[in-house]
Amino acid sequence: MVLVGQPELADRLNDRSLRQLKQRVALRCQLDALELHHTAAYIAHRLTLAGADPASVFSREAVIAIHERSHGIPRSINVVCDNALLTGFALERRPIESDVIAEVGEDFDLAPAVADRDDRTGTLGRTFRPGGDGGDKDRSTADGPAVGAPRPLRGREPERKPP
Repeated sequence: MVLVGQPELADRLNDRSLRQLKQRVALRCQLDALELHHTAAYIAHRLTLAGADPASVFSREAVIAIHERSHGIPRSINVVCDNALLTGFALERRPIESDVIAEVGEDFDLAPAVADRDDRTGTLGRTFRPGGDGGDKDRSTADGPAVGAPRPLRGREPERKPP
């Protein structure tokens, strides 16, 4: 028999009424939260499996924000990324920057945790490019905003007038 569950399952197995079941558990394993470089590798792997170039989907700052908002929990990473991809698509944002991640985090009441942001040589630094969150140069051209240029988030967009 295989039992899989949240950390609360271990608490339940420690209940006196379940001691016989606990005695029959031959192996226990606990998965801890991912560190920042593992979060970056996890996101890059999932995007690669889906056929995407990870560096063109999320900026480095966005990956850091995903890690901070998800606290390194893979299920939460998936939720944040999925909703950030939907929001980014709707706003025609590429790559997705940390402001979109902050909006998604607020929507799901995911408070940011402090992450070690100095991972320039690990997966984060090798896979994801720095984005415009840190005061990059203006990416606009004489013809208008460049692809991936920041656009207003939902709920804050100006009304569109019909042509």
